[in-house]
Amino acid sequence: METTQAVKEKEPEETLQSAFEKLMAFRPLQANDLILKDEQAASLAKAEASKGKVVASSSGITPGMRQSILSPCREYLAKWEKARGPFEVLIHPHRGHIESLEKVGVDIQKLEQMKDVHIKQIELMADSDYAYKRAKDALEEKKTEYKVMKNKEGGREANVAANRIWYWPAILMIGVTEWLINYDTFFSFLSVPAIAAGATIILGILLAFSAHGHGTLLKQWSYRFGDHRTVADRRSEWRFFALSTFSLLLVLGAAGGARYESAIRVIVHLAESPTGVNVLGSEAHIESSPLRDILLSLLANVAAWAVGVFLAYMTHDENKDYQAKRWEYITAEKKYQKLQKKHIVELRKTEEAKAAKNIKELEATADQTKSNVGPEFAMWKAVKERDTEVRVALRGVVKHNLEIYRDALLKFEDLKVVIDGKELSTQAYQQMKIKVDDENFEIA
Repeated sequence: METTQAVKEKEPEETLQSAFEKLMAFRPLQANDLILKDEQAASLAKAEASKGKVVASSSGITPGMRQSILSPCREYLAKWEKARGPFEVLIHPHRGHIESLEKVGVDIQKLEQMKDVHIKQIELMADSDYAYKRAKDALEEKKTEYKVMKNKEGGREANVAANRIWYWPAILMIGVTEWLINYDTFFSFLSVPAIAAGATIILGILLAFSAHGHGTLLKQWSYRFGDHRTVADRRSEWRFFALSTFSLLLVLGAAGGARYESAIRVIVHLAESPTGVNVLGSEAHIESSPLRDILLSLLANVAAWAVGVFLAYMTHDENKDYQAKRWEYITAEKKYQKLQKKHIVELRKTEEAKAAKNIKELEATADQTKSNVGPEFAMWKAVKERDTEVRVALRGVVKHNLEIYRDALLKFEDLKVVIDGKELSTQAYQQMKIKVDDENFEIA
């Protein structure tokens, strides 16, 4: 007799991947189903208030809140914990490696925090240095003063090009131009190279000073001679203008006089030269015009002066005090940065390099561990993030439900709220902060 035996096929064992996929199907948005609507809250509050007296816990939770709000949330959380069960069982063999990876993450965070602490200590130690502290305070002071003036000037930046290191070499290049224009004239007049060079150099410096003075005054005329300046200040500016003009006239007079004398000498030389063979031909003759030579010489000197005036005009600010204030701020900032580099920047770089080296070693260890449990660690991390999302969603639901439930409850004016044997006014209960354990949604 042939017997048949029913063979039950075994269901395939659940894998870690399938358990993970089922768990991730548990959406935090499902917690929104627990949100009470206004009419629901009003109905539940009415039922509880019908007794005329509500005894709440020291945390402000009434029996109705416990039953209608906290209990459903705990049940929802229990479903989530149950759904995590199979995944937790299957991930357990890998927990050792996973915890090692998590520890690496924590250690990296600690190293970053230690680095920040050490850098803060470096900054505090720098503040204890008198020179550094003084430079830092001076910078803050100059920065504040400059900001005040900047606001008065409509927010524009002051022009400080004339304070740069290249300005005076550039303006003194007029002296070089003066040499090229006048040296030959002075040499032909004086016949002594040293004296001719000295005179040319002095005139070049005077011309540079004159161009600087006139360009600066032209740019800052309204400020330097404004009604806000004192009489003494305006007189000082007029003296500056007079000196600049005197220097220009002195240069033009000396250059023009030397050129005139040089031209006269040429005429005398031509007049005294013996008549003889003319290499240019019998019909050719040489003319020398002193007026023409003088005008050309003066025009060349004025052109050089005009270049200097333009340079000075373009490199100065219209408000000399604003220009000076910004330069004070820039100078204080440079001094501070120099000391900062000495006391902080280099030490900070060393500390950051040390931390980066240690972090790199930890990351290398983590990469080696990840080669064993890379996918498992990724799943574990995703589940932890989902757990956080679920709990955050539930906290939002609880907070919302408690607020609208209490509002609905307090609409009953005759209601008495008792906490710890003492009756509270509706206003006091309204202002009371209701406390709930955010992890398990129990009464705090």
